[in-house]
Amino acid sequence: MADLKELRHKLLKKIESEFQEELIAALVAEETEDQPEILTAIFPSLAKEGADLDGEFLFLPTEEDDELQFFVSIINIAQEIPEETEYELYAAMAFLNFHIAAGSFSVSPTNGRLVYKHTISMAVDEAEEAVEEYMNRSMSMAIHLADVYAGLLLDVIDGERTADDVRVFLTGAEPADEETE
Repeated sequence: MADLKELRHKLLKKIESEFQEELIAALVAEETEDQPEILTAIFPSLAKEGADLDGEFLFLPTEEDDELQFFVSIINIAQEIPEETEYELYAAMAFLNFHIAAGSFSVSPTNGRLVYKHTISMAVDEAEEAVEEYMNRSMSMAIHLADVYAGLLLDVIDGERTADDVRVFLTGAEPADEETE
């Protein structure tokens, strides 16, 4: 288990360094009793001009007899959701989550933030190169999907789009007739 912990730390620090080389603010926060080691990075103008979104990348804790480990990529999109656009946001997220290939947009039950979350599983005895590849796939997926779709949800939160606008954007269908809604 110590080897697994060391491998995870090594890879998170490596990715932290790679982000910093690309001038992306990144920092690995050490593990505490309450949370695992987390790599946090800030992505400037992701999804929408002026929207600096932060990502959190971490391994879920494992037990001694676990055969699988899970790597989680979270992109924080909005810190608060106004009550007046909450319904539209949930409807828009439902359309998006049906449309996207992996992960999901959701509202965190612990802090109320709008996030995109992608989790990938791998064997605990996976080779270092394979673990790094899985991590990169998960992070790339999260960053890409947040970049492509989070702006739609930010527009819904700001009242600039409706859930039906998101549906039309995703499907190319005709807008719903307001009289039949």
